[in-house]
Amino acid sequence: MSVGFRFPSAEWCQDAIRRAEADPESGAASDGLSVSICCVMTREKPVLPEGFAFHLRVEGHHIRDFRVLEDVEEADELSPDYLAKASYSTWKSLLKGQLDPVEAVLL
Repeated sequence: MSVGFRFPSAEWCQDAIRRAEADPESGAASDGLSVSICCVMTREKPVLPEGFAFHLRVEGHHIRDFRVLEDVEEADELSPDYLAKASYSTWKSLLKGQLDPVEAVLL
């Protein structure tokens, strides 16, 4: 996880994007991709009283058009290629490596 920034926040996401683009393995994994992705963290009181969502486009080795959505419902309206929606605690467990991504899909 990115350190030094509150999770989730625009600053945290931008730091994660910077780190991903600097990682040669990440670049190799995204070679040839051109997809739009929305990630939604559903609210979980008291740690995340309001939901948080962002949209980005991956084009090859670069992440383009990143923006935090004003309303989590906007994620559905954008009709992204991939929509990942989970609770705050599920996202945090994924990012800490405490939850297997395949298991998370089955939750």
